[in-house]
Amino acid sequence: MLASPTSRWSAGAVLLTLLVLIASWFLLIGPRRADAGSLREQTSSAQSQASSLQTRIAQLKADFADLPKRREELAAIKAELPPAADVPALVRNLQDYAAAAGVSLDSIAPGTPVIRGSSTGAATAGTATAQPGQVVEIPIVLSVAGDYFEDALFVKSLQTKLTRAYLISGLTSTTQQSAGTVVPAPAATATVAATPSISLQITGSVFVLVDDQTSLATVDQQAKAAAATAGTPAARASAASAAASAAASAS
Repeated sequence: MLASPTSRWSAGAVLLTLLVLIASWFLLIGPRRADAGSLREQTSSAQSQASSLQTRIAQLKADFADLPKRREELAAIKAELPPAADVPALVRNLQDYAAAAGVSLDSIAPGTPVIRGSSTGAATAGTATAQPGQVVEIPIVLSVAGDYFEDALFVKSLQTKLTRAYLISGLTSTTQQSAGTVVPAPAATATVAATPSISLQITGSVFVLVDDQTSLATVDQQAKAAAATAGTPAARASAASAAASAAASAS
C-alpha cells in the first residue's frame, strides 16, 4: 500500500491521466482518424472520377472535331440505304443511264422484298412488317440491249453513278445479230454491216434502311407499280400485271 498521501495523490493523478488519454482516444482521436481515412478514400475516388471525366471530355472534344466528317459519312449511308424504297426515282436514274450509255432498257422486274439481318432469317413480303433500323432488300432484275461497250458503260454507271447501293449478283448475256448501217461498197453496190447486239440481264438488289414500320407487302406493291412505267411496251404490260397482282394481294 502507498504509505503517504503524496504517493496516493501521485498514483491517482497517473491513473486519471491514463483514463483521460484512453477516453480521448476513443472519443476524439479514434473517430478523427476514421474520418481522416474516409476523407482520404473520398479524395482518391474524386480524383479517379475527375481523371475519367477529363478523359471523357477529351474524347468528346475529339468527336466534336470529327462531327462534320461523321455527318458526311451518315449522309452517304442514307443515300446508299434510303429510308424508303423510292423505286420511281431509281427507275428515272436507270432510264437516264440507259440513254447515256446508248442501251435499250427493256424491262425492270422487282422481286419479292425481304428483311435482312433478322434473328429469324429473311422474312418475305406479306408475312412481316419491317421495324425501324432493319434492312429491307428489294431484288431487281434489269434487261438491257446494246453492243458490248454500251452494255459495259451501263453496268459501270450502276456501280459508279447510282447514288443508292445496287448490288449486282449475276450477269447473263445473249448475243444476237441485228441489222446495222448501210456501208458503200467499191463496186457501186451496197452491203449491210451486221452489228452484234448483246441482250444483258442484270440480277441485283437495292436496299432500304427503314426508319418507321413498313409493310413488305406495301413495298412490293410500290416497287412493281413503279417498274410498270419502264421498259418496252410488252415489258410495261407485264410489269403492270405484276403490280396489279401485288396490289390485290396487299389489300
